[in-house]
Amino acid sequence: MVMAMAHSKSENDYGDGDGTLEVGERWVWNMPIIIENVSSVAINGVMVQDNLGGDLGIWLVRFNDSVDPIWIDVPTPTNKKYEWSVTDASGTETIKILWTGKTLKPHIWWEVGDLTPGETDFIQIGFYTDINTGTGNGKKAGHQEYTSEGPTELNSGATAKGLLDGWFEVEAESESIDVDVQPFIEGSSPAASCKKRCRGGFLSVGRYDDLL
Repeated sequence: MVMAMAHSKSENDYGDGDGTLEVGERWVWNMPIIIENVSSVAINGVMVQDNLGGDLGIWLVRFNDSVDPIWIDVPTPTNKKYEWSVTDASGTETIKILWTGKTLKPHIWWEVGDLTPGETDFIQIGFYTDINTGTGNGKKAGHQEYTSEGPTELNSGATAKGLLDGWFEVEAESESIDVDVQPFIEGSSPAASCKKRCRGGFLSVGRYDDLL
């Protein structure tokens, strides 16, 4: 193994605040994606790819950038094949997001570039439970995700590819992050009445610095 991938997450419950993910509750997550070159030679042209579920939306990203380590707002997609990208302050790394389909499923590409031996890099993705579009079940249109209970994956699991010493292709991957959505508890106060995309004001940058 010459590259190592890792995922972690922190989360905030903006429903009833009991820390249990329930049907109809608005939740926000911060997900660092971390990659390390564990080989003794450089890995060139590293690219990382991950996908989120169509019931989730992305609203913030952040680079591991010593020049300007700030959260960057992500626009709301306006059509079924909407693309957006941002480059870090040093001009060496890029995050690209492509939303596809009726549910506007987010696909993430992170152009890392070159990793020297032992070098670690990361980005952070801020995402949230979106509003159901009603595709496949009109009765759920306009309701806060998740609209049904049971186990589900937040992401597909990140994969990374690069060229070892500039010529031999190497690959690494991380597992998906799974959650278990619980039934709505009568008497609690979920954010199911949210009538628009629930963005902004839910993430404190300092709160997550200790993750890294």
